[in-house]
Amino acid sequence: MRKTTAWYYFLLGAPIIVVATVIIDLLLFGNIEEFAKENRGIETASFLLLFYAAVGFLALAPDRGFGASWHVPTVLFMLAARELDFDKKFLADGVYRAKLYSRDNPVLHKIIGGAILFLTFWIIWRLIRRSGPGWLRALRNLDLWAWLMLSALLFVVIAKTIDG
Repeated sequence: MRKTTAWYYFLLGAPIIVVATVIIDLLLFGNIEEFAKENRGIETASFLLLFYAAVGFLALAPDRGFGASWHVPTVLFMLAARELDFDKKFLADGVYRAKLYSRDNPVLHKIIGGAILFLTFWIIWRLIRRSGPGWLRALRNLDLWAWLMLSALLFVVIAKTIDG
């Protein structure tokens, strides 16, 4: 199978995941209002799409995903884990909250949280330095992938503004 064809098949999976999540959520809970509640359809779909994107990146571009662009699937896996509240589940306070570091929490929790913060900032730095210039060029050239990425980033900002 050609690589281009594989990407098209991969892209078809995303709307299938969303539709399946909506249908399952409606069957389980009976109404669409429940879909937006905590640990329900929207979070499930978001987790599945982020995880799907990370696995897809590794499967379709393994030389980049396990090489120079390791930060892309890593940030997608981290965002997927955050959708399941992993940033708050395993430590005394949330990894991204000052309470973890300022209160009397176990030192190991602070070390783990600090390592995750360091990884987060390192990934952000790599995204800006390595991927940023090419993305800005692609935006100027009106490349579809770059505009889809911008749309996705805007949707993330809107979703986080609404959901927190």
